[in-house]
Amino acid sequence: MQKESLEVSVSVIIAFRNEEENLKRIIPLLLDQEHREFELILVNDHSDDNSVELINSFHDPRIRILNNEDGRGKKAAIQLGIRAAENNLLLFTDADCIPSSVKWLGMLANPLIEGYSISLGYGRFERNWGILNKLQRYENFMNNLQNFSYANKGRAFMGVGRNMAYRKELFHESKAFENLSHIRSGDDDLIINEMSELGNTAIVLNPLAETISEATNSWKSFFFQKRRHLEAGKYYRTADRFKLAILGLSQLFFNLLFITLLFLGQDVPLILAIFATKTVFQLLLYVSPLKRLREFDLLIFIPLLEMIYLPIISLIGLSQYLWRVDRWK
Repeated sequence: MQKESLEVSVSVIIAFRNEEENLKRIIPLLLDQEHREFELILVNDHSDDNSVELINSFHDPRIRILNNEDGRGKKAAIQLGIRAAENNLLLFTDADCIPSSVKWLGMLANPLIEGYSISLGYGRFERNWGILNKLQRYENFMNNLQNFSYANKGRAFMGVGRNMAYRKELFHESKAFENLSHIRSGDDDLIINEMSELGNTAIVLNPLAETISEATNSWKSFFFQKRRHLEAGKYYRTADRFKLAILGLSQLFFNLLFITLLFLGQDVPLILAIFATKTVFQLLLYVSPLKRLREFDLLIFIPLLEMIYLPIISLIGLSQYLWRVDRWK
């Protein structure tokens, strides 16, 4: 159980573009947080809807609106919000996320108040019907499971901007924004990959400290989201890229070899027995973390989702070298 957070002032930063409906939902939830000492910095990146008018209608002194006039893109908007923040403790989420409870802000900030430099929470996707929803929830679960495991053993290899916090001095000490200004994504991934180290990163897994967002229902949107994330991943530390590549390739080749040998019809009983044994042990290992992250309904689908996800993400990764895209989200 997390300790109750002290009333230390924090800055909550959200970059947005054309998010009127989402802002209408999230702002009241943020203003209602039990931890009252905070400023809410909303950075407008060239919106052409009524987002700004909506924000102004709240008349709350904790709200600050900034306009990203010098740069363009979410990464530039986040940097503007960080520079303008009046507090040392910075919390980040997205306009299309909602906090799971009124305790979210305090629970995520509490590790920073206690001396940690980085605080990472779980950003969960809403559960809906359809294979794409399950695929995104599976990927989100696996990425967070790996990252939280890395953090517990030494340091995290990434952060997720839907639910994370860090001290402002990390932004000034980090070279990620300066050295990688040519890419328009990776503000959350790269600063955590660079600055997380043994003993400075806390993982907050309380259900009351989650954020919840709606996964995309469009394969096209999914494709571009993954393109943006993989672009940032190319700039992870070499050791992290190596370990993640080995894990992904071993899973991919296992499944490809299994399908190939079944197609060839050689030693089918033995091949099925090996696959079944691997699957059983894999699912047994996932039972506890799936329960803890409230994703247990995915358990029986994991073998299928893994077979679908691995070739798709490999093709999306290959596409980075074939043509360039430039999108906000």
